[in-house]
Amino acid sequence: MMKITPVPQTPDFIKGVINLRGKVIPVIDLRLRFGMNENGYTERTCSFLSTLDPSIQDIVEHKIPDSGNRLEHILEMTEKAAITTLDHVEIMQGRISHEMEQLSGLRRLLGGLRAVGDSAGKKLDQGAQALDAMETLINENRLDLDTILLAQDFHDLSSQIIQKIIKLLKDMELKLVSLIRTFGVKADTCRQKEDAELYGPAHAAMESAVHSQDEVDSLLAEFGF
Repeated sequence: MMKITPVPQTPDFIKGVINLRGKVIPVIDLRLRFGMNENGYTERTCSFLSTLDPSIQDIVEHKIPDSGNRLEHILEMTEKAAITTLDHVEIMQGRISHEMEQLSGLRRLLGGLRAVGDSAGKKLDQGAQALDAMETLINENRLDLDTILLAQDFHDLSSQIIQKIIKLLKDMELKLVSLIRTFGVKADTCRQKEDAELYGPAHAAMESAVHSQDEVDSLLAEFGF
């Protein structure tokens, strides 16, 4: 068996490294890696060489950080949209209350009028009907605003799902980095952003970015949601 050079500050299942035709190869004891008891090395000890799929490194360095950045951007944008929606709902509710007060004033004003002749009586009746129609429309608008407020519960749920996915991606990234480093490959896990550009699903300059709700749904579907 080739000479194994120990490497300090590594897990116990990493026995060290060997020089194989000029390449530094880490040596892993699979028994220790899978929680089994260690056996001594003998002439019958078998070794095999395993290579790491290059796509795994690409996933760690690019695809996982890219997906995480997009989801964080989606979360940020949806939170801003929800706050804007709630603010405008409150404004509209105030306007509706003001309109109802004005409508009540018009009813009192109309009720204080006396019709002289059939024509004037018909005009007053038409005015009363118009006020009834306005009140119905205002109440419908109020119900629509209540529906919008209830719909915000979906945003809260989707935000929680996105946060869980982001946490899952970060955990996966750390585990894959550990795996790659076990094979002696240097992995760059820093998420880089261009200072001069916005980065996320609304970034029209990036062909790989998502630009619509359908594409956002497709991105979430890739993670099983």
